[in-house]
Amino acid sequence: MLTLFIFLLYQFVQLFILPIVIPYTFITQINAQEVCALVKEQSGFVPQTDSSQHVVWIHGLNAGEILSIQALVEKIKHEIPGSACYITSSTQEGKNIAEKTIKADYVSMLPHDNIASMSLAFARINPTAIIALEHEVWPTMVMYAHMKNIPIYLLNAQMTSCTAKNLQNNNPLYHNLFSNFSEIFAQSMQDKKLFEEAGIASHMVTSLGNIKAFNVMPKKESLLLGHADKLEQFNKEKQSTIMLVGSVHKGEVDHYLNVFTTLKKDNPSLKLILAPRFKDWHDELIQKVTLTKLPFFIWSDGSLKISNLSELISELGEKVLVDNDIVVVNTFGTLFMLSSIADLYFPGGTFVPVGGHNVLEPAAWGNPMIIGPHDENTREIVNLLAEQQAIIKVQTPEELFEQTEALLKNQKKRRKLGNHALTWITHEAVYVEAGLEKVVSLIQDTITHNLQEYA
Repeated sequence: MLTLFIFLLYQFVQLFILPIVIPYTFITQINAQEVCALVKEQSGFVPQTDSSQHVVWIHGLNAGEILSIQALVEKIKHEIPGSACYITSSTQEGKNIAEKTIKADYVSMLPHDNIASMSLAFARINPTAIIALEHEVWPTMVMYAHMKNIPIYLLNAQMTSCTAKNLQNNNPLYHNLFSNFSEIFAQSMQDKKLFEEAGIASHMVTSLGNIKAFNVMPKKESLLLGHADKLEQFNKEKQSTIMLVGSVHKGEVDHYLNVFTTLKKDNPSLKLILAPRFKDWHDELIQKVTLTKLPFFIWSDGSLKISNLSELISELGEKVLVDNDIVVVNTFGTLFMLSSIADLYFPGGTFVPVGGHNVLEPAAWGNPMIIGPHDENTREIVNLLAEQQAIIKVQTPEELFEQTEALLKNQKKRRKLGNHALTWITHEAVYVEAGLEKVVSLIQDTITHNLQEYA
């Protein structure tokens, strides 16, 4: 009774804030056509699916979560005949990424989590199964799926401090929500243990591993296809040592420039690639690079014709880096490819209170890494890599300099760090793939059951 009361109260709150959300959307968005489409989808008027298809609805919060399911979408479509993947995101950025990079059949924003919008969306999507990613536990969505006997799985689930607190305090809404999932695929054994300690039945929780680790390996294999020999030859014969700072922010770039310019005095062949997270401080970055008085190159859209790994090596590795000491990357979508030629990788956003960026992609290339103190966004993975002696954690700019200098002097240690990172992510990817096989198998069983029921 208490759970029903809380759920009804939740519906009242959702309907109460809707008249505020819609005008706010119109005010904050410039393009009226985009606003209308956004409001339409969030109200439940999402694309109508083909009734003959077995629709798997996958929902993620943002671009990072959406990108992590690229391989999963391909796996579902390949292994389940007649299936279609419908992706929703809670953010416009996530929706845009899904439309551009994921081979999904349908893409839209997530409808507002009230009974009116969700029931309309369910009718239009007509899902056979639902997969929610990480922390995307929406009460109406989960309970409506349960009421309609549609299996719903929580994938890459993490036990956050907020969730743990509510479960441990026996919050009835939380307990019912997580109990309504058909199965929870936890990101780690530690998360599985925490879910069980919080009162979720052990048979409902499976340790999956980090799905993002699984996704980068096919991405790497795709890049290497037809270009592996050239990459191996380049890395074997190159005379320079390349430092790559990925997704660097303006509040921390001075640290990396200081380390580089100081160490270059004793390491003439040292090269630096700076790939900023955002373009809005490009002019400031160029000013800082200019002050080093070292030759540099700005890689902007159109300045280099690079569409694959061999072209990257030919144009950047064998030409630009020969004549320049610093490369500023002013184009998007190249960081993963750049990691293939790096000798030392620095994840950006860790010397500013941003929380750090992707460490899985450099790990996939076997890059030795040095990471700063702000690793909140990737802390669990960073700690796992640290346990495997696959990453170096530093707290201050002084430690950054000391550890970088030490690694430049010790090629054997660099290789050891990189090999440990590659070994860990390779093992993690295999582990995750086994878990995803189970997810696909469960969906296939649901389809088979439905077909038998309607026969």
